[in-house]
Amino acid sequence: MLSQWSLKKTTVESLSRDVKHGVFVCLDIAVVWFSLWLALCIRLGDFNRANPLGDAQPLYLLATLSALIAFSYIGVYKALLRHMDVHYFVTLFKGAGCMVVVMMSCYYLLKIAVVFPRTVPILFSLLTLVIMAAYRYLSRSWLLGLNTINRLTRKKHRSTLSRNVPALIYGAGAAGVQLMEALRSGDEYDPVALLDDDEALHGRTVSGCRIFKSDSLTEVLERYDCCDVFLALPSLPRHKLAGIVAGIEKPGLRIQSIPSLKVLAGGKFTINDVRDIRVEDVLGRDEVPAIDSLLEESVKDKVVMVTGAAGSIGSELCRQLLALKPRRLIMFDHSEYGLYETGEVMNALSVKLDSRGLVVSVLGTITDARQLVDVMTTHQVETVYHAAAYKHVPIIENNVFEAFRNNVLGTLCCAQAAIIANVQRFILISSDKAVRPANIMGASKRVAEMVLQAVSSLNLITLYSVKMPAHFGSRDDVFDTTVVNRTSFTMVRFGNVLGSSGSVVPLFRTQICAGGPLTVTHPDMHRYFMTIREAVELVIQAGGMDNSGEVFVLDMGAPVNITTLAQQMVRLSGLTLKDADYPEGDIEIVHTGLRPGEKLYEELLIGDQVSPTRHPKIFRANETVMSWSEVTALLDRMFVAYEEKDIVQLKALFMSATHCALPESDKLPNPSL
Repeated sequence: MLSQWSLKKTTVESLSRDVKHGVFVCLDIAVVWFSLWLALCIRLGDFNRANPLGDAQPLYLLATLSALIAFSYIGVYKALLRHMDVHYFVTLFKGAGCMVVVMMSCYYLLKIAVVFPRTVPILFSLLTLVIMAAYRYLSRSWLLGLNTINRLTRKKHRSTLSRNVPALIYGAGAAGVQLMEALRSGDEYDPVALLDDDEALHGRTVSGCRIFKSDSLTEVLERYDCCDVFLALPSLPRHKLAGIVAGIEKPGLRIQSIPSLKVLAGGKFTINDVRDIRVEDVLGRDEVPAIDSLLEESVKDKVVMVTGAAGSIGSELCRQLLALKPRRLIMFDHSEYGLYETGEVMNALSVKLDSRGLVVSVLGTITDARQLVDVMTTHQVETVYHAAAYKHVPIIENNVFEAFRNNVLGTLCCAQAAIIANVQRFILISSDKAVRPANIMGASKRVAEMVLQAVSSLNLITLYSVKMPAHFGSRDDVFDTTVVNRTSFTMVRFGNVLGSSGSVVPLFRTQICAGGPLTVTHPDMHRYFMTIREAVELVIQAGGMDNSGEVFVLDMGAPVNITTLAQQMVRLSGLTLKDADYPEGDIEIVHTGLRPGEKLYEELLIGDQVSPTRHPKIFRANETVMSWSEVTALLDRMFVAYEEKDIVQLKALFMSATHCALPESDKLPNPSL
């Protein structure tokens, strides 16, 4: 039975549009004749006088001609049946009204000698409208596999009649109705019920689906045999969304979400816009609207340069900066493929935004001082966002010399090149690991901060120069000179960003796709988290605050337990946790032990003194600053250790300069170095 039904449906779908159009014209003519006959019978009470082959034949011919003219003119046959909505029914209503007007006009102009009571046109138009709308809706439901009739009896016959997956919709507002239509227009899901917190809606129906209380989720899931829930709450604050998700998380339940209000504002969304709920959607606190003046202060109509442009932070910086209409965007990175990939995205975005700004990709390294000066001078760079850095703690622990070369000397080269090129603003992307660091990565970022803090304190500065290897640039024609410092230096310190390279979230996703286990170093591990988009937006705004030498910290919200995060990601994936209480689960979480240099808790402030700024989520840290002479003396000692490959001395210098509490095991030389 089902195979024959599917075969017939496939045959109909394979027909050409012209053939389908002809079929509907013929069906509409039949509906017009039947509606007119029924209207005459109701009004006249005489079947003979309503006979289409008798005296009333001219009326039937006139009705047919009027219907074809009216429906074609109004556009009834231009609309796609697959996307039939309320606008389509309005078109049918207009067509039925226009048909009666044309018919009555011709009746009186041609003086047709047939009894035609004035109430018949009203009955005729109403019957035509109802029947045409009904059979079109049933045809659409059949073609799309919606099985309208089957839904009425799904509880008894779901296993044999319905081929679509039953789904619940959380949210019975306008977005929920729109989501319902999007799901019904697809071939995968069949919305069967809605959930909502509004008590006034409980017990009511929307398009045949009943609205239930939100706390009756378990009962509704069992009643309709559902494993999928769609959230239709685009305007809900993140902290409330997190509460709802926590309340409906069930083993094996897949939770999906609709786009944000920004996407919805662009028009109707489709089933392709619906995606699985992600941990980013429920993690952290609600975002604060950006201050436009701060966003544009250091970007709009300026030449902006981003170092590390191919990285996760750098590429997002480029995307947001380009939207702010810079005069030119310089993307600087040492990775050819990464620069090419980011450049392609920027070029496509530039066309989409109709941006007149020129995007320039520069392949180079931040330790090449001469190249940095040439690039900044040639392009007359006005703002630099320094995002290039090594940041993966376990790798940097085993590559101390590279941490010093790239994170410390690379930042020094960029900063001094900016001074020589008269760059207006220089913004360093720092890290919460720079606060009382327990690892080399954090210590190297703290020393980089100290360099910029010291540089910013001088109006007239003697640039630092040492006998560098060739790839560090020349000491004679670039540095070792005294120049006027017109550059404003700013440091922005924040925690982990969701989705960045090396972040725990993409790692967990990969491990979940591989079937587990999820690896967490310690059950009490806590970290701050923020979305890449929001972090970059706040960095740009902090860069617009013209306070040279300032360290800004971002409000990261409350720290998150990594084990809890892993558990939530498993549940959001529709899988179950495997543990001692539930050995049949899908994914196991394994604690592997703290890695070298890893802390259980991260901090954002070295001291306790902070002051507010123009933005409620950006704070100014009040910290002790080293003088330029003290910093250069430290760099001299570090560089000697670097040249002599003395890892013990270099680590000791990092420790003393930043009060870094490295584990005893990390104070021993690394045989591989």
